[in-house]
Amino acid sequence: MGQERISVGFGSPATEPKKSWLDRSELASLFIREGDTVCDLGCGTQGLKRFLPESVGYIPVDRNPAAPGTFVCDLNAEDFELPPFDFNVIVALGLFNYLNDIEKFMTRLVKLYPHKLIVFTYDFWNIDTEDMSQPIRNSFKELEDGADFFSKYVRNLTNVAVFRRRVMFTGNLGSSASPQLSRSSATRLACRNIRPQEYLAIKLFGFEIMPRWLA
Repeated sequence: MGQERISVGFGSPATEPKKSWLDRSELASLFIREGDTVCDLGCGTQGLKRFLPESVGYIPVDRNPAAPGTFVCDLNAEDFELPPFDFNVIVALGLFNYLNDIEKFMTRLVKLYPHKLIVFTYDFWNIDTEDMSQPIRNSFKELEDGADFFSKYVRNLTNVAVFRRRVMFTGNLGSSASPQLSRSSATRLACRNIRPQEYLAIKLFGFEIMPRWLA
């Protein structure tokens, strides 16, 4: 398979991602540095790509090629392997709830790609995973349960942000008995200090920072 197959995936995406998905991708992009190469698992229409610096390599991976340049891979397969190219960051946004056996998946990911930085999200909704009419295959109900599970496979697991019941984590792949780091998420730190008028300025009027006269 040629290099162009899993290059940056140039071309217009098939459909525009949802605004909430783009917000999630934009937040994940804040952890990517110039010179990194990102393997984007469950990339969909490659919303993450638009937020990455030009110097960042991008390898989109999904079961269905919804956008040009996507490397097709069934991540539910027991013997899955990611594209044979160098990358140092794995991103998985909105993927893990849809894995048939998340324990086997994480075990194999750690075995094949130890030490890689991983940025991922998990949705802690109360979903019946036995209902075959919906695609969710695993569902940790509470943050503590998910943190306990992922900390077995991700060193320095950190809850960096919370969107209602959706949580973004970072860390490095590797088997670990260490507990989750006792650091507050950016969401919690911001909510501790944000004032009502600051929230309204950002939410309603789109300011990046509260106007001086209002502060």
